[in-house]
Amino acid sequence: MTHFVLLLLAGSAMLCVNAEYLVGIGKADITGPVADVNLMGYAMPLQISRGIHTRLYARAFIVAGSKDNRRRFVYVVSDACMESQLVTLRVLARLQVEYGGLYNADNVVLSGTHTHASPAGFLQYVLYSITSLGFVQQSFDALVDGISEAVRFAHEDLAPADVSWASGELQGANINRSPTAYLANPADERAKYAWDVDKDMDILRIKHPATTAAATGVRLATGPANMLGAVAGDNAAGTQDGSLVGQKTTEDDGRGLISWFPVHCTSMNNTNPFVSGDNKGAAAGILEKEWQIRATVDQKRSHTKHEADMGAGSTRHQPGDIVQWSRCRQWLSQLSAWLIGGLKGNPASRLEDRLSLHDQTSADATSGAGVRQGFTAAFAQSSVGDTSPNVLGAYCLDTGVCWLAAPDTCKLGT
Repeated sequence: MTHFVLLLLAGSAMLCVNAEYLVGIGKADITGPVADVNLMGYAMPLQISRGIHTRLYARAFIVAGSKDNRRRFVYVVSDACMESQLVTLRVLARLQVEYGGLYNADNVVLSGTHTHASPAGFLQYVLYSITSLGFVQQSFDALVDGISEAVRFAHEDLAPADVSWASGELQGANINRSPTAYLANPADERAKYAWDVDKDMDILRIKHPATTAAATGVRLATGPANMLGAVAGDNAAGTQDGSLVGQKTTEDDGRGLISWFPVHCTSMNNTNPFVSGDNKGAAAGILEKEWQIRATVDQKRSHTKHEADMGAGSTRHQPGDIVQWSRCRQWLSQLSAWLIGGLKGNPASRLEDRLSLHDQTSADATSGAGVRQGFTAAFAQSSVGDTSPNVLGAYCLDTGVCWLAAPDTCKLGT
């Protein structure tokens, strides 16, 4: 799980900036019931929720043309196992009431991160309702209300933006959960691919329009040394040797991002009793929280320097500091421990110690020195297939031995 965020921008990638868009971003809570409800994903009837690991959110992005802003589309990433047709229809009905035909089935896409620890009972099909013992109105309402609110926030947030695209290969963050089955594929088929799972990560970065040096064509670092700065919105990007090129535009010019990477949200296993956004939800929350801390620090630095410059009779502006890799690594090295602590029911190890249980949308929106609503990071699902985040492989529950080494010894499963 640590590698999932540590290597966020690993591999060479090219950014192509286009400022001809209006972008709106919104985030709202969709947590729903956190006790006595089956958790969706593993189809385990006895996996009943009895608490909360992390809150669940819907993150909405609206992109419109600057010349014709009625040409737009909506993309929503929800911390849910998946979306349902019924949820989609209800959300579209609400948007129709509020905005007429502006948002409809042709330009609205709802997606789920595929966490296996969100409340079940929100799908209209019988098969999915068996383990949840039927339809759960609270789960359904939380999704419809939260997604609608996120889209509403995004609609109100629509503003000019620089949009950048990055793509690269991410190693160490997923494995094939069925490697022996994959080997049954024809040899010539397997020879077409370097790996037995997709390892491509794509990132759409959204910034406030640049006010200084252009960022077109900046090549990102092949390592994560400047990962957080590049993702959160710095124009300065790391070169292969770790040096910096370009120039930072403003201390808080980043608005958000969408990341697509194929990995199952199954860091929390089928014995987990806590509602959780799992690895993608944790990655999003940590990045958003780090941005919030960084923006506050940069703002204080800028204010202090402004006062000093005014006192010295100077109005020169210096770019804020780049967040150092060592600090980011320290944050992320604790992630696995937090997730494991959640499985064991250890409150002291839960992600809420770093990511407040309170609604982060409200927290980000609080005033205080003019801080904007905040950076929104959505870790969306991709070609998930047989991917697994458990990069150390499967281990027998009864013996602790690696399954691949001794598959016949697993009496209780993996």
